[in-house]
Amino acid sequence: MGGFEGADHVNGHGQPLDPNMRNGHAVRFAEDYAAAKRLGLHVVRESIGWRIFEAGGAAAMLSLQAQARAAASQGLQVVWSLMHYGWPDRLDPLARPGQFIDAFSRHCRLVAELIADVVGPPPVYQPVNEISFLAWAATSTDLIQPCRPPVPEKGPELKRTLVRAALRGIDALWSVAPGARIVHTDPAIHVEPPLGAGPADSDAAARETASQFEAWEQHAKTVTFKEYSRFCGPDDTPTIPSGSSRKRHCWRTTWSVPGTKAESPSSAGWAPTATSTCT
Repeated sequence: MGGFEGADHVNGHGQPLDPNMRNGHAVRFAEDYAAAKRLGLHVVRESIGWRIFEAGGAAAMLSLQAQARAAASQGLQVVWSLMHYGWPDRLDPLARPGQFIDAFSRHCRLVAELIADVVGPPPVYQPVNEISFLAWAATSTDLIQPCRPPVPEKGPELKRTLVRAALRGIDALWSVAPGARIVHTDPAIHVEPPLGAGPADSDAAARETASQFEAWEQHAKTVTFKEYSRFCGPDDTPTIPSGSSRKRHCWRTTWSVPGTKAESPSSAGWAPTATSTCT
């Protein structure tokens, strides 16, 4: 698997980023895909910078279609990130979360429509790149605008908005491409308290470490994150994705009840055994 950096946020210095243009990939993607194929790669990850894509208008849409066709011509499957840290300047996920979520849903639907007719390996979509990291970086640091100075107390609020946007975006993608596969990513972290820290600092570090799972636990509509949730009780019913009947059947047949041969989504104590096959 190969990847091309596509973060399109406005950094802490107020500079809007466009790494695909700066490194030449935006205009030489066909050459890059041919090189990836020669190296034996079968999958590439691409970012459709929401901020850049919307500003680009019709030209950006045509470029996306050309890019999708170029990847397909090399037999490459693309994992498309639909939001890679950046969003259009007109939107504010903290001040107007509803407007932000609606706009992202429309963005996802448009992307799916633009590449729906491309013949090649089926696309994979990542709605929002690294939700937990983005929520932290945008509110607790000056790495990503808009929060200057940082407002760490807004982190959980932004994280919830990003999760809601991702779920609405998935609904929009599936409305166009019911068989589309969805992935979510986030960095794995471990926060270590200072040497000799007391109970309060140790507990704070543990809470910070555990917070990395919050976004995943809110995605129960699309994947069985409930199985891994720290808040899942023994009588909770596993969550089945809301996509096609094929997806629901796929999830049912990849779960197993520990110690039994049963396969019933209403049984308690389930654990997914092959979740990657049905995301």
